[in-house]
Amino acid sequence: MLLITADLQAQTDFELIEQEVLATYRVLKKAHLEQHPERQRIFSAKLKNQLMFALLQDGSYYYPFLRLREYVHVVESPDKRIRVFSWDVLDLGHARNVCSLVQYRGVKNESYFHILSAGTRSSDKDRNVFIRGIHVLKAPSGRPYYLLIGNGSYAKGQEHTTVRIFYFGHNQLLECLDCFEGNLPYWSMQGSTQFPVELQYDFRREKLYYYQPTYHPQTGQRVKGLHYQLYWKDGFFRGY
Repeated sequence: MLLITADLQAQTDFELIEQEVLATYRVLKKAHLEQHPERQRIFSAKLKNQLMFALLQDGSYYYPFLRLREYVHVVESPDKRIRVFSWDVLDLGHARNVCSLVQYRGVKNESYFHILSAGTRSSDKDRNVFIRGIHVLKAPSGRPYYLLIGNGSYAKGQEHTTVRIFYFGHNQLLECLDCFEGNLPYWSMQGSTQFPVELQYDFRREKLYYYQPTYHPQTGQRVKGLHYQLYWKDGFFRGY
């Protein structure tokens, strides 16, 4: 009985951690609405640290964080091996700076995380996105590759979509730095709120494609025109 009690006491109280994260987010939201940049900066950093702490705890990968999902976008891979948490850091200005963390399990089922976007103005703006989709790719080696698709905004009226690819090392999630044509580490498309990038992934044909809105020269009506497509072959995305 003593051993069982001690074991239960040692378990992490994820409900309490989630409540603390939500409390921090509410203070951050208030600071944002009342335009207190210093208070916003402090609580934005606190929120990030709290969530990173939570994601490192044993068993955290299996906790759903259902209440937190009201404010933080969470998406999981089809094979349940990785999931991504993305949220707006709510700093002042028209740009949407996003903090994004990918959580994954190690070889002994430990919980780890990797920072996709730090949520700062100095971050690579193309990588500054909310992850909205994860797809599993087949690779020649047989190990899975993970295609992450996200959306972000540099400024008012502007938006962009960025695609990145990751794979597992030993207790590490590594980014493929040459998986797109031109040996690029990622693929990014620019758009606007008026002409958004509607990127799609066809898992059957292993194809990335997006439509860029245009106007019909005779009717003047807005129509979709296929703009570009990339095919996954031999561990590489390329156009044909």
